[in-house]
Amino acid sequence: MRSLKFKNFRSADDGATAVEFALVSPVLFFLTFGIVETGIVYAADILLKNATYDAARTGRTGFVSEGATQDDTVKRKILSQAGVLMDPDKIVFTSKSYEGFDNLRKPEPFTDKNGNGRRDDGENYTDVNGNGKYDTDQGAAGYGGTKQVVLYTVTYPWTFRTPLLREVIGNNGTVELTATAVVQNEPY
Repeated sequence: MRSLKFKNFRSADDGATAVEFALVSPVLFFLTFGIVETGIVYAADILLKNATYDAARTGRTGFVSEGATQDDTVKRKILSQAGVLMDPDKIVFTSKSYEGFDNLRKPEPFTDKNGNGRRDDGENYTDVNGNGKYDTDQGAAGYGGTKQVVLYTVTYPWTFRTPLLREVIGNNGTVELTATAVVQNEPY
């Protein structure tokens, strides 16, 4: 009689599904949360890019909201859209103006006396942006004037919440989302 009970116990599979689910479910949950969070990051990146493009279009016209500055108007445009998925306090916004598209992200011109291809102390340079020092980017901070080219850059440090993704992706689970837009100002 005793051997019959033990034989029935060994052949019973009543709890097998529960045990299998207990073994597989953590992997499925982490995989599901990872896929969802990765999708949210892609959505946030697209949102940041669209907000930057809209802000650049607003800035190029010289439009200013009533009772605000151009800087406030452009920043509000970004925050109203990107603030949906992102912490507005962590969004970093910069704008640089240039005389033309061919000057984008180029260093200020200098006289290379020793011919080494880089500017050394004592070599003359043209202070294009008027800040009193040599810069490797001749853009001036701000929105520029009529027909100037403006480079808008918006960044956001996104921190992953899913533990496995936090260990694998980015710097300590943080990736920097970046959006840029380049426009030429309208005559205003």
